[in-house]
Amino acid sequence: MKKVICSILTIVLILGLFIPTSFADSNKDYEKNLEEVLEDVAEVNEEIEELIEEAIEEVEELLESKKNDKKIEKEIDKIIQKLIKKTDKLSEKMIKRAAKKGIIVICEYVEVTIGNQKVMIDPLRVVSF
Repeated sequence: MKKVICSILTIVLILGLFIPTSFADSNKDYEKNLEEVLEDVAEVNEEIEELIEEAIEEVEELLESKKNDKKIEKEIDKIIQKLIKKTDKLSEKMIKRAAKKGIIVICEYVEVTIGNQKVMIDPLRVVSF
């Protein structure tokens, strides 16, 4: 009986010593993944900002041109649709990459004025830490 109790206590002691170590290791992986995702999200948000600035510049050039108002509106709509498509694609890719690492990233829509139109663009934000 003493051998059984001694064996059980030994197993519990050994498990108690090794389990916290394994959790600490996975926590380091999570922190590493979180840092990588935060850096990637910052890069994607910068890229989205650059795309917005480019779209605004293109629209300003159109508004300064001597074209017909209907043509200008159609061109502005094309620029805006192109911007939305690109930013959505970038955001979607980043959200999927972060999810593979166990981090939740969401789009937080921001209103941007391009020409005479207000557009909702989706910079990213990390939710889970």
